[in-house]
Amino acid sequence: VLLIHSANEAANILAEHISGSIDEFAKLMNIKAKEIGCKDSNFVNPHGAHEDNHYTTAYDLALIGRYAMQNEDFRRIVSTMECSLPNTELWTEEDSNKYGERKFYNTNDLMLSNSKYYYPYVNGIKSGYTTPAKNCLVTGSNRYGFELIAVVLHAEATENGESARNVDTIKLLDYGYENFNKEDIDREYEQNKEKKKKKYITGIVENT
Repeated sequence: VLLIHSANEAANILAEHISGSIDEFAKLMNIKAKEIGCKDSNFVNPHGAHEDNHYTTAYDLALIGRYAMQNEDFRRIVSTMECSLPNTELWTEEDSNKYGERKFYNTNDLMLSNSKYYYPYVNGIKSGYTTPAKNCLVTGSNRYGFELIAVVLHAEATENGESARNVDTIKLLDYGYENFNKEDIDREYEQNKEKKKKKYITGIVENT
């Protein structure tokens, strides 16, 4: 429910379960963010509701998204289209019979086949909104094994009333697929890794 339907209370419950308090969990969030290379983020809550000292950037969110998508459980959850909660002491079978099953649906229009923004390669990740941040969207996309992540923040509506976060995300993904390919990126990565290795070895030789 947290990742599929933006249940902030679920984020708080998970944070308190893991760390004992929201503040302690936020410390872990900041430690992990720095570990994966984030430069301009500071988190004070686990869900992103506005607080003056809670901030991040599109680049940092892309890093976080890339890291999170390495976890198979996370990938499965953010690509799930709907989920339901079982009955509990507070929501009994009688409630389900009277009001219906508690179902929650994915809010990412790019994943909805009946949406005009549908993008068939999208496999997550998360939409969001606050009044100061406006409409935000972190999107994962996998086209024939070539994965991209697009981040759009502070989006409103276009001049013709469309969702800017969806329109801009599609433009970013199209640009990525039209101008890059996995083979060239892999080749450049290996070349840069070899250059760093040679530079490291040279430095050892010069200092001995």
